[in-house]
Amino acid sequence: MDTNASENTSSFEGFLLKEYENIANAHFESQKQLALFFRYYMLFFSVPFLLLSLFEKRSSVLFIDYTVFNYILIVLAIIGLFFYWFAISLKYEAILYARTVNGIRNYFYNKLNDPKFEKVIRALPKDTTIPRYKSLWNPLMIIIILMNTAYLILPFKNLKLFDCCFAIPMLIVFVAAHVTLNLFVTKIQKRTYSF
Repeated sequence: MDTNASENTSSFEGFLLKEYENIANAHFESQKQLALFFRYYMLFFSVPFLLLSLFEKRSSVLFIDYTVFNYILIVLAIIGLFFYWFAISLKYEAILYARTVNGIRNYFYNKLNDPKFEKVIRALPKDTTIPRYKSLWNPLMIIIILMNTAYLILPFKNLKLFDCCFAIPMLIVFVAAHVTLNLFVTKIQKRTYSF
């Protein structure tokens, strides 16, 4: 009976080591995907200004009416909210992978049961609640919120519709929509993964 339990433990530990390797790779890959996504986000949102500047300099005729251009910016701000949603999902996927790796690390350090050795060698966390899941202050997410908000406010200023009584509440509502979306996705992820 003892031999069977030892084989099961050895088999389980082999599984955990392989899982650790796969999840660690998935974590790094999800971080790369988030960085790549952000580059594409910045490229996507710079194209309207690039096109406007190129065509305005090369022609005496306007390529696009500024009114139309400003409405395009409003549409891009709304599309940016969906980009933000996708970025949140990528961020949470990376957090989930990191927590899984922490749990496997915790298993092996607890099995080792040598706090002195652990203190010398371990630099990464073994707590499955780290990193925090609900983080509204991620710099990348803040940049996306600011860009989306700028794309919403700029057209109203350009169209001379920038009235403080209208613009400030709209700004607050749009930023609040981003924060609410972040909290909503967090709630769904927590329910899905039961933590």
